[in-house]
Amino acid sequence: MKSALLLIPLLVVGCAVTSGGKGEITPMGEQKIMLSYQPSEGETLIYKTESNGIVQVFVEDYSQTSQTHSTSIDTFIYLGEDSVGQKRFKFSFGEIKATKIEQGEIETDETQKELEGEELLLTIGKDWELKQWRGLEGIGYDESGVDRGELIANSYTAFTLVHLPDSAIHKGFGWQQKFSLKLDTRKGTTEQQITKKYKVRGFTVEDDHNCAEIEVDVTVEVSGEGITEAEGEKYSYWSEGEGKGKGKVYFDYQNGYLYKGSTDWIIDFEITSESTSGETEHLTYSQETKQTHRLKEVLHQKKD
Repeated sequence: MKSALLLIPLLVVGCAVTSGGKGEITPMGEQKIMLSYQPSEGETLIYKTESNGIVQVFVEDYSQTSQTHSTSIDTFIYLGEDSVGQKRFKFSFGEIKATKIEQGEIETDETQKELEGEELLLTIGKDWELKQWRGLEGIGYDESGVDRGELIANSYTAFTLVHLPDSAIHKGFGWQQKFSLKLDTRKGTTEQQITKKYKVRGFTVEDDHNCAEIEVDVTVEVSGEGITEAEGEKYSYWSEGEGKGKGKVYFDYQNGYLYKGSTDWIIDFEITSESTSGETEHLTYSQETKQTHRLKEVLHQKKD
C-alpha cells in the first residue's frame, strides 16, 4: 500500500482553554456573562487529555483497521495582549502515553508522541486569525513537503482555542467563527474550510466551579492536489473530504479557564492517485475519535 499518499492535513485536538468574565442580569432576569481570558493571565493551567480512536483505510481490495489510545499532560498559559491588542498563548506538551492495535498486535504509537517536550507560542489577532507562531523546534516536514509545525500551529488556532464573542453570552446565545487555511506541499496545495459554531446551553456548577455550558459544532472541508513519491515512483494525487466534530465544554467564567470538555470527531475523505506509469489507485480513509479534557491543577503566579 502506498502509505505516502495518505496526506491527512487535519490535526484533531478538541477544545481547550478560554473564558472568564463579569456577569450581569438582563431585564428578563436572564444571566449574562462577558467572556474574557484576563482572569487567568499568567497562570499555568495543567490539563489531562484522553483520546480513543478507530481508523479504517480501504485501498481497492485491501483494508486495514487500527485502534488508538492516548493520554497526555499539557500546560496552557494565557500571556496577555501585546501593544496592538493581539492575544498571546503558550502551550507546553508534556508526557504522552500512546498505543495502537493493528492486526491484533498492540504497540507504542510513536506518531502521537511527536509533540512530547515541545512548546508552541501563538499570537492571535482580534479577528482570531493566526498572526505569528514560534516553537516546535523538533517538528519538521513530512514526506509530502508539508511543514508540520505550521500545520500544528494552524490546527491549535482553529480547533483548540475557543473564539470568544465580542458581546455578553446568555442561555441560548450562539456565535460562529470561520477559517480558511491553505498549506503548501512540496508540489501542490491543501486547503481547509473550517466553520466552528458555539451555543450556550446554560450556567451550572461543576465540582465547585461556576461554569458556562457551551456546545461546539465544527465542520471541516478538505481538498488538495499535488505530486508525491512512494516506493521510488512519483504520483499525482487529488483529495477531498469532510470532518465533523461535536462537543461540549464547561468554562469556569469567574476564574477564566476551561474546567472540562469532550469532543467526538468523524473524518471521511478520499484520495485518487495516478503514477507516471499510468497506474491509478483510489483510497478511502475514515476516522472516529473521542476526546476528553479536564483541568488537573492551577499554578498561580507569584505576587510581588
